[in-house]
Amino acid sequence: MRFFRAKGKSTNHHDLAIIANATLPSPVWGQPICPGLFHVAFEVGTIAELEEYAVTLKDANSFIDQLYQPMHLSVYGKDPDGIGIEIIWRIPNECWTYSNLWRAPLNFEEAIARWGATLKTGAAAGEST
Repeated sequence: MRFFRAKGKSTNHHDLAIIANATLPSPVWGQPICPGLFHVAFEVGTIAELEEYAVTLKDANSFIDQLYQPMHLSVYGKDPDGIGIEIIWRIPNECWTYSNLWRAPLNFEEAIARWGATLKTGAAAGEST
């Protein structure tokens, strides 16, 4: 994986991530090929909004997972064509950690106890994206 941040004022951990995947099978003639898109990400302003999207995706049978990551909290789902979507809430920049980059299950109660349900971060807080 390679992470890229937009030049200038971006406060995002990464604005674009590129993931190599040489393990996909070669396409068969006449069959559709994978477009090469792992997922597309959208940002919400608060943990409460993120939790609402988790419920919405579950209700629509489109939910995949919810994860705590060192720079953001994520809810994963899929669109009707099966393309992955990620919805994130940015952890406040001063709380980022590079000491443990592993993903962990996201517990909304713990996240809300730490940061509150309505703390705005990222674009919702006026940060550059």
